[in-house]
Amino acid sequence: MKAYYYEKEGQKVGPLSKAELKGKVSKDTLVWKDGLENWIVASQLPELKDLFQKEPPPLPSSEHESNDEIGSVKRNALLLFGFTIVMGIMEYFEWENNKFYGFMIMATVITTYYVLKYIKKYLNNVLNYTATNKDLNILIATSIILGVAFKFINKYESETSSLNLSENVTVVFWFILIIAFFMNLYYYFRLGKKLSKIGNEVASRFSKFAYTTLIGFVAIVVLSIMLENESTIILTTIVSAIPLLYLIIGFNNSKEQVRFV
Repeated sequence: MKAYYYEKEGQKVGPLSKAELKGKVSKDTLVWKDGLENWIVASQLPELKDLFQKEPPPLPSSEHESNDEIGSVKRNALLLFGFTIVMGIMEYFEWENNKFYGFMIMATVITTYYVLKYIKKYLNNVLNYTATNKDLNILIATSIILGVAFKFINKYESETSSLNLSENVTVVFWFILIIAFFMNLYYYFRLGKKLSKIGNEVASRFSKFAYTTLIGFVAIVVLSIMLENESTIILTTIVSAIPLLYLIIGFNNSKEQVRFV
């Protein structure tokens, strides 16, 4: 009986029989069949477990481990929130040439790395969910590229005439920057979409963080084009900080753990 659907690269595939699913789905693949309210990972359907390689299940995750991972996400998100506000204040008063501003940019890049790293660790270690690993790895890489490029642009903005960069180098630099920007947007969208289907409170907050970060990036670009005054800096700082609130608040009462085994 062709009763199953599965998700592949954001598209619905099916209906298929159980036999036809073999080799097409892993334990982390999102599936759906009649009677299910939401999409779930394939390993949650008892009748599909024999499709996967026989191996011992992961050891049970303790509540202590869960709290440690969430605490690491919150601490780094709080640091990133603070760095964002401080950088906004420095930009408002035009202190970008201060050495401390360069330090703040690098601190922001590093902290962004740790936020995404601990989100990945929570999903892997607590929920045993690995389907977003590629998305998070690419987001880490593109975030570093954008952060370093942002530092370069701010540091040399008033010295472009003395850099003597060739036209080809300039074109390559902006090409890489634009590609990294759009990849960042795309993979934040993918991350938000995947996590929104899990049915876990913590994963849902990670999903909202991903979506609001995506929207925030677009809003910042639009604001920067439309407005060219002090209010732009205030607005873009607020927009940049809002997504982090999903990671800073709201976890205290979250005891829910769903293991995908």
